Amino acid sequence: MMETYDEIFKCLMDAILDKSSVEITYTNQRNETITRRIQPKRFELVKRRYGRMSRLCIAAFCETRKAERVFAIVRIHKLSK
Repeated sequence: MMETYDEIFKCLMDAILDKSSVEITYTNQRNETITRRIQPKRFELVKRRYGRMSRLCIAAFCETRKAERVFAIVRIHKLSK
């Protein structure tokens, strides 16, 4: 089941405020579906390489990669606590 952008945004905001981790399923740049457990830290507006519009992303600590990562919110399809 796909979640709406608004639902995903709200859950990410709640996780930042609660300092909790969430599991996301998203499509990466190679069009692969990936599931990761992340600890969201902050929202970032990231300028895209191609195109005029910036993209809203979530900066987070990825527990899978054990490193800070940035995920485009529009690529997140599912989110659970």
